[in-house]
Amino acid sequence: MQFGYTEHCLEHDTGPRHPETADRLQAIREGLKQRYEVVYREPELSSREAIRQVHDPSYVQDVESFCRDGGGKWDADTIASEATWEAALAAAGLAEWAAKTALEGASGRKTPFALGRPPGHHAVFDDAMGFCFFNNTAVAAESALESSADSVAIIDWDVHHGNGTQDLFYDRNDVFYASIHEEGLYPGTGEANETGTGVGEGANLNVPLPSGVPDSGYLHVIEEVIVPAFDRFDPDLLLVSAGFDAHQQDPISRMHLSTEGYALLTDRLRRLGVPTGYVLEGGYGLETLADGVAMVHETFDGRDPIVPDGDPNRDIVDLTATLREEFGLDWESPGVGCRIGHGLLADLPASIWTGLRLVAHVQTTTHEWLPGSIRLLSANSADELTSASGSWGFWSGTPGAVTNRSGEKTRWDETTTQTAMSR
Repeated sequence: MQFGYTEHCLEHDTGPRHPETADRLQAIREGLKQRYEVVYREPELSSREAIRQVHDPSYVQDVESFCRDGGGKWDADTIASEATWEAALAAAGLAEWAAKTALEGASGRKTPFALGRPPGHHAVFDDAMGFCFFNNTAVAAESALESSADSVAIIDWDVHHGNGTQDLFYDRNDVFYASIHEEGLYPGTGEANETGTGVGEGANLNVPLPSGVPDSGYLHVIEEVIVPAFDRFDPDLLLVSAGFDAHQQDPISRMHLSTEGYALLTDRLRRLGVPTGYVLEGGYGLETLADGVAMVHETFDGRDPIVPDGDPNRDIVDLTATLREEFGLDWESPGVGCRIGHGLLADLPASIWTGLRLVAHVQTTTHEWLPGSIRLLSANSADELTSASGSWGFWSGTPGAVTNRSGEKTRWDETTTQTAMSR
């Protein structure tokens, strides 16, 4: 893998006895010394402008002033020093580098992994918390959307819920956020019923796990919930908020994920076949953190993970069933070319509309298909589509030709309007 790294991130000083220290990055670097095909990159710092795309400008100014004045305790857990300002810009810049590098085609053994600190997924629009000042992954996602991506997915496997990332994109449908975390742990957010709002309804997926879940439970959740929801959203870029504090030997969690478990998670996400970048979040046992990052690297280097013995327990099976129902993952499309009435569309779960990004409005004035009469619309509900079109149907088609399921050219009556939907 390619690892983004800079000495700026070592200068962020949280003081004695704090779990988030520069030792974390040094342990990772030491662990990677014994691995092949490790390449380090040092990208530029993020800009104030990029940070302000995600965070309140006055808050960004407050962080800079706080650090310039010597830092101190922002809150009981979140500590800054004078060097934290540049470290925070560096961490965000590393995440932006990971996104950009992935979108430019780096994959396989060249997959990018941003090794930055302070971490980011707890930072909200106008405040720091949970060791985090700027939301690195969110900055990277926003930068990707500003450049070449139409949609981004963020999968967060840190043991803590990424409340900041969720909040920043909760009312949007161009970012899909999925978190697998320990229920009841800091910061106390991430309930299964937090699914987004407005056009973002269905674009936020939380999987709050009970303590003690082993590899088999994590793999079951990934296979049964995360992957199908991800596939339906069909993003241009995947960013992984990669925390390693769900490890069974991490000092601040109660999960039973093993080092091998991180290989399983990595392998399953790798097989999604989407441009992917990794961004470091938590992980506070130095040895297990180093082993976890090294395992991600080895998986992209070709190592096959060991499938765990045993099945997930009943609690996990029941949770995944509930989430599949909530997100409409058990609903099957009638298929390309099948006409369905508006009444059926209106009854579909809100999450069905998430990721429905291309809606081609086709209108003819003769019996034949008119090339060039497609225009793109957006839709987040059946009602929105009703205002744009009359009749309804799922059709395949490209400009210049529209075909039905049998591959025949489709003919319409003079007043017919059809809507072709594509994910």
